[in-house]
Amino acid sequence: MCEKLVKLSEETDQWDEFVDPILMAYRTTKHSAIGVTSFLLIYGREAVLPIDETKPLTIHECMMSIVEEIPHIRKEARLMIQKVQNHMIQQTSGKERRFIVSEEVLCRDSAKESWYSGKLELKWKGLYQIAAVLLNGSYKIADQEGVLRTPVNGDRLKFYNQ
Repeated sequence: MCEKLVKLSEETDQWDEFVDPILMAYRTTKHSAIGVTSFLLIYGREAVLPIDETKPLTIHECMMSIVEEIPHIRKEARLMIQKVQNHMIQQTSGKERRFIVSEEVLCRDSAKESWYSGKLELKWKGLYQIAAVLLNGSYKIADQEGVLRTPVNGDRLKFYNQ
């Protein structure tokens, strides 16, 4: 969502007018992690857009449909989330990042992660080289001016792809 707002803010300074349409698009898009739209999970029915043709239902029919279907839909979404999480765990297990001396890396800027105003700013800084491999997955990194004083945990580093 933030990426869409950033693109719009580059084109116009009226980005705040696009928040509602972007939220509507996000809420009515089927998410691969849960298998349904977030609108359906929240309201128990799909969003009705002006271009959709629907048959008129009585209030009683609508309520009975929601009462009967929403527990099943939410159960399926929970199962789908669990399946995706298990798949992600299997993919990442045993993949500890190892860097070697002189590899080029980027360092995550942890200070910006806690800022609310830093949401649209770059999360990675610099172009560094691994200067030394230390214990417990930490590294000494160097920029163009020399080796930095403080070691950096390997979790905060990622390979630089040119």
